Amino acid sequence: MPEPKTKKTKASVSAFIAAVLDETRRKDAKAIDKMFREITGEKPAMWGPSIIGYGSYETSTGTWPRLGFSPRKGNLALYVLSDFGVFALSGDGSRAVGGVTVDVAACGA
Repeated sequence: MPEPKTKKTKASVSAFIAAVLDETRRKDAKAIDKMFREITGEKPAMWGPSIIGYGSYETSTGTWPRLGFSPRKGNLALYVLSDFGVFALSGDGSRAVGGVTVDVAACGA
């Protein structure tokens, strides 16, 4: 099986967030960073060049962040492991990894 391209790096999370060009997206990233730190009790780390991740877990495909996000140019991507409750809402009890794309401005946030 090939190595995953997305791996934890030593890049600065604060420098990455500070470099987000859009002011609203940068403010959103700071707010989400604060919230994810509180939820996980973990310090963030960069995973690849554009994902901010919190904690980690092992799968047969490699090591991945338990919770993360990426302040993309056009939207905000959230990466969530089911034990944080997002997938538990479906009631199937399965543990899965998923991604959600959110247009924060459209949500009125």
